[in-house]
Amino acid sequence: MEECMDKNERPRLLIEEFERKRKEEEQSDLNKWYTGVTMHHNPTPEECHVHFIVGGGLQKLLRSFLERYCRRQ
Repeated sequence: MEECMDKNERPRLLIEEFERKRKEEEQSDLNKWYTGVTMHHNPTPEECHVHFIVGGGLQKLLRSFLERYCRRQ
């Protein structure tokens, strides 16, 4: 992130970046595959979303995002 960025702008941009990455990860081919194996059928986007959360993907993503953000400070 740029240092000249308005401090009020930074949180919004970080949230947008996190949400974009979350959506990418939960609809990734790998997550769809794992969800399909668990559900025993071709999963819907909603099932992929739930599986991503329940399977620990959201927690891993949040941890890596926070580690990366904290290193930037």
